Amino acid sequence: MDEPHDDGYQTVIIGGGQAGLAVGYHLAQRGVPFVILDANERVGDAWRTRWDSLHLFTPALADGLPGWPFPAPPWSFPSKDDMADYLESYAARFDLPVRNGVGVARLARRGERYVVTSAVGHLVEIKAPEEYEVMQKHSGYGTRIMKNFPDHEAKILRGHAELGSRLLELAESPILALAATISLSHHEKWDGSGYPRGLAGTQIPLEARLFAIVDVWDAITTDRPYRKSWPRKKALKYIREQSGKYFDPQLVEVFLEEMQE
Repeated sequence: MDEPHDDGYQTVIIGGGQAGLAVGYHLAQRGVPFVILDANERVGDAWRTRWDSLHLFTPALADGLPGWPFPAPPWSFPSKDDMADYLESYAARFDLPVRNGVGVARLARRGERYVVTSAVGHLVEIKAPEEYEVMQKHSGYGTRIMKNFPDHEAKILRGHAELGSRLLELAESPILALAATISLSHHEKWDGSGYPRGLAGTQIPLEARLFAIVDVWDAITTDRPYRKSWPRKKALKYIREQSGKYFDPQLVEVFLEEMQE
């Protein structure tokens, strides 16, 4: 653990991705003292470590952060490395105070202040084996907990999709309107067993059906604090098995064809 420091900031931003840098830009414009803490060694590393074929699904015209449009043709689709380099350049361009290699271990209230305790590197490197064992069971715990909730309470817990959609609809942007549709329907399943509305088949908007596949793919092929990423072969097998259950069968075929190239 780091030695204690008495560094006082009005605002501490945890994470130096798009959201963290955008907030930092606005704080800097207002002269508010702040710091951005990020566990990665370089700004943009969260993108650099993704699979090589990854491209953003939104065009460059919608990928820029405040104060600096994305430096690419408006209707091109940047690669993950393009985004990583853009974020690093963005932080440098506006001289944002990003502290790399600083993972946040704890956030606690102390009187009228909040204290952030940091660790060197990633938190997962300092967890005890027994903590990993518990964390790896989180999905099973969550499923059992949800089953024990009365129906009306489970419905409230699943309401995050609808809440996210309503928040995104407040913005006057065609891109965010698309995001609102995805937010509302990305937990729906082809066989009708999803939520929040229990839609099935083509009742589910196409953009949400597309997103469901890539969202699950991303979840199972990237490392998480509670488990390692799945091997590519196992992940492809799972996507294939969920065809007609979780996912649109036609879209699964297209996805698998693309992934074999």
